[in-house]
Amino acid sequence: MPPPSLERYTIIDTETTGFSPKQNRVIEVGAIRVEAGRVVAEYQALIQTVERVPAAITRFTGITTAMVKNDGQDPFRVFAHVRELVGDDLFVAHNVYFDFNFLNAEFAREELPLMQNLRVCTARLAKTALPHLPNHQLGTIKNHLDLDFQSHRALTDANVCLAIMQRFGHLAKAYDKPVDKDRYTAPSKW
Repeated sequence: MPPPSLERYTIIDTETTGFSPKQNRVIEVGAIRVEAGRVVAEYQALIQTVERVPAAITRFTGITTAMVKNDGQDPFRVFAHVRELVGDDLFVAHNVYFDFNFLNAEFAREELPLMQNLRVCTARLAKTALPHLPNHQLGTIKNHLDLDFQSHRALTDANVCLAIMQRFGHLAKAYDKPVDKDRYTAPSKW
């Protein structure tokens, strides 16, 4: 597949309650939309998708149950906005299938159209551009590129992905694996 057009893309990062899109939920989303190399929109929201944030997730992200209950927004509003923001843009994320699959699972729960977008994985991009790093986690890349962002929050992690795309996007390969709608059949909302 030829390199993707980097004229317009949306970077997404999610914070979730676990690793399974069918059983776990997105509790925070961050998005950065880029057109012609310039950031044209940013979005971040906590989301009221769970009654309780697991303690391990709070330790990892700093997101608490109180934050989600007090500052979280209505899931339908958030996911409808994210779906509209992404549109048919190139979808960019670190470990892209994690965020892509979680968002599609949330879109299915809210009866929103699933994404079929071409995808770019900044983890794979970093492995190509920075093969000498001991690993290609966002924190390692952030330190290597001397970026001053808090780790494990959606919008700041999306900003690390933006830095990767700005520096190494010319090396990107897009993935267009078809979306299996049955994959996103999930339990009811909660």
